[in-house]
Amino acid sequence: MVATAAIVALLFLSSNVTAAAVKNSRVDKAPFKGTPYDFGGVDVAGCGTTVAIPNTPDFNLTNGNSSFNASVSVRACADLYSSDTSDAYGGVGYNGSKWTQAATASETVTFVYNLSYTASASAKPSKGATASASSEIFVESVVYDGTNGSEVSSGFVSALLISESSGAKTVHKVDQTFKVADGPTKYVKGDFYYVEVFLELSVYTSVESTGSGTASAALTLEPTGHQTKLVSVSIA
Repeated sequence: MVATAAIVALLFLSSNVTAAAVKNSRVDKAPFKGTPYDFGGVDVAGCGTTVAIPNTPDFNLTNGNSSFNASVSVRACADLYSSDTSDAYGGVGYNGSKWTQAATASETVTFVYNLSYTASASAKPSKGATASASSEIFVESVVYDGTNGSEVSSGFVSALLISESSGAKTVHKVDQTFKVADGPTKYVKGDFYYVEVFLELSVYTSVESTGSGTASAALTLEPTGHQTKLVSVSIA
């Protein structure tokens, strides 16, 4: 009788160990394992455009710090284009949180990004013409199934949008926290998955070529002190 009870207890323990083994829950924090996910570019049209990117998109795996600094401006210059535009954009984050699914289940990817930045937009249209300027930040994640090469899910939130057509605005934020949940999504046993978490950044200006309109926009992720950083990525 005692031996039978011992066997039952042993089976119960084995069952619990198996259940724990298939659980995919995890939390990734700095230092992050993976590769930086950084990209950027510019688009200009017309003769009155300027673009400056003193600090290109950069993600630090050691501490999660994210940096970017760009400014654009444009002025009407009566060229062959109907409008003069300048645009600088970028993405900064990381490609990580890789795992092989132990059991088919519905799970949620949640990440936390802490943002500190200064952004501005200014537009001065000439009479009878238009002008526009904007600064934007999106906080995003994308989950991929590496086994079949497909996108499984995505989540995002608009963290900043300044848009001006006649006027000027500057926004300064420190330690603005965004928590984004992507899911629940069904993950298939045996498939290999990975997550990209990043900020999508943009500054844009445009004016009609006729007249004397001007526009400018700038965006800086704070490089020191209260820095913009990825805090954590969790899967549960």
